[in-house]
Amino acid sequence: MSSDFVPSHNSLAGRRNHEKRRHCGLPLAVTGLQRTPAVPGVATLAESGLPGFEVVGFFGVMAPAGTPREVVTRLNGEIGKVLARPDIRERFGSQALDPGNMTAEQFGDYIKSAAGKWGKLIREARITVK
Repeated sequence: MSSDFVPSHNSLAGRRNHEKRRHCGLPLAVTGLQRTPAVPGVATLAESGLPGFEVVGFFGVMAPAGTPREVVTRLNGEIGKVLARPDIRERFGSQALDPGNMTAEQFGDYIKSAAGKWGKLIREARITVK
């Protein structure tokens, strides 16, 4: 498995911390397009009446522009090996994170898509920095 993409469900990770302190009830839904093993049985917002709704955080590893292709490929492969380890997958899972599996090209496409989605929302809502 090669991967340089790790989507996360940050709201779930935060929920788990609150749960430990008993300050948070059961979640209403998850914000990804697919259900998560972190809270089995909890529907997505899309399933709950908001089709197409998706808001997820993600982590990834990037290299500077112009990094030789063989370096990117090797990094991607080594990261994939680490993310495939059961102990690492368990550790990510305990934090409600799901290691993904993308090539460098797929990750680049994902970032471009996310930037387009959120850029459109920012423009349409006229959100500005103050």
